[in-house]
Amino acid sequence: MAPRGVYRQRDGWGTQHSVLVDYGGPRMEISQEKYQAAGYQPPFEKLPWKGERPELNPSESERFMALQGLIQWTTAVITQADRIANAKIPAQGSAEERRAAVHAIHSEADFFVTAASRLIAYRKWVGALGLCTGVDFSELDQFDTDNTRDLRNMREHVVDYFQGTGRDQDRWMIETPGYKADASAMVGTKIGGRLDWKALTEAAVRLRPQILKEPMPRPA
Repeated sequence: MAPRGVYRQRDGWGTQHSVLVDYGGPRMEISQEKYQAAGYQPPFEKLPWKGERPELNPSESERFMALQGLIQWTTAVITQADRIANAKIPAQGSAEERRAAVHAIHSEADFFVTAASRLIAYRKWVGALGLCTGVDFSELDQFDTDNTRDLRNMREHVVDYFQGTGRDQDRWMIETPGYKADASAMVGTKIGGRLDWKALTEAAVRLRPQILKEPMPRPA
């Protein structure tokens, strides 16, 4: 994150005005002259005076929301994976208990797909804003596929697909040498026969410590 001015203070530097600068964590007050010579943004004349209620800088606000969302949905993927793993069908349970467990697994898988979709969307957003340039997203990017996008849309509109009116009905079923499944199914660790929730979670677990180290943008 490039240094950014937070506010200016009248006569805060001897006979000069001063500026509080955010360096991506620590903040330091410097003179107006030094601030302008360094070319920091926003321009000095656009900074709020200390004590004034500043308006949100849309650019910095957007950067903040993007990185916050990336952390949120990375964590959500990990949390949902735990819920899928713990939603097991009891070997000795009654028919009703087994049926309830199957329903729970399907529900948790739906929530996982939503979290995965949002994680991929936020990863693209931070990339477009030039954030997290030192973070290795290569594992996560492998899941940014048509199959993943299909899965999110199809499970969201599953009733349409069961009724034969889904927009991409021809892709509702997937067939591989090992299995044939529709987007509502669970084949091993693959939701809808397409998204490996365990592999994506492992990528998210490795990604999370990296993004937590990134400096958080602060709306001015």
